[in-house]
Amino acid sequence: MATLSLDFYELGKESASLALSVLNGKDPATIPIEVNKNPLIDINAKVANSYGLDLTKFKSQKNVNIVN
Repeated sequence: MATLSLDFYELGKESASLALSVLNGKDPATIPIEVNKNPLIDINAKVANSYGLDLTKFKSQKNVNIVN
């Protein structure tokens, strides 16, 4: 019914920020592991509707994609 996925555009921006830190002299060994801060949520409307779920609250969410 729903999945979390990567927003590759956002991932690229986060990766570029880390790369700039290294290029500016930061030791890569000191950079903590990070998780994607802005995952996308894909919701299958057909399945959600079959369960009687109301998706209207999700339509205005930035990182939510409702698909049929």
